[in-house]
Amino acid sequence: MRYWYLGLVALALVALWVGFESRSRTDPVVIRTHDVSPALAAEVESAVNSLLVRPNEYGHEYGRARMISADLMAVSAPESLQAGIAKVIDQLESSTQAEPARIRAHVWLVSGTPAPSVQVPGEAAALAGVLEQVSAVAGAKRYEVLDYVQSAFRSGARGSVHGGDLSGQVDAIVRGERIAARVELSSRASGNRNIQTEIDFKIGETVLLAQTGQGDQDEGVRLFIVRVETF
Repeated sequence: MRYWYLGLVALALVALWVGFESRSRTDPVVIRTHDVSPALAAEVESAVNSLLVRPNEYGHEYGRARMISADLMAVSAPESLQAGIAKVIDQLESSTQAEPARIRAHVWLVSGTPAPSVQVPGEAAALAGVLEQVSAVAGAKRYEVLDYVQSAFRSGARGSVHGGDLSGQVDAIVRGERIAARVELSSRASGNRNIQTEIDFKIGETVLLAQTGQGDQDEGVRLFIVRVETF
């Protein structure tokens, strides 16, 4: 759990704890359900349980929170505390959404050699649109994925790319529905060719970064392809 998040949890729980024991001694225990973002479920559940799962004056727990589905949490606690717990959950959810977006970059190195018709292997199915566009200009090719790497990082940070052949880095910033990225890649299979480019494209869009020749095979190509998405 991140330090800033721990501080936020502490402040929220201190606010809820004021008067907690006196209000909860005679309250009936009820169960309420709360919508929780799947990506934050573990953290929110842990935060609520840090308050509830402790012995009261009779040696019993005040209550307990438990995820009952990917996005639904059930909270068993004294009735007078349920509204405060709901506010804590809302605060944690809204505050967490303000942090930089999580980014996942997918990078492919693909070879294309002359063929009677366009041939796209199953492992490159997600790239079919880009590969068909390349073939429309450079002629029909038989395509093969030489390397594939993915890297996860935060918007505004840098992700490392290290595969069997590819190496480099991706810097990306989320701007609304688009990604502004600077990509630096090198490939041993392409004669240690270095690719450096800046690109702005839609989140989730698959983009051809660069197309290079393939040594003495004038009609052969090497393609550097990227897709960046948020999660």
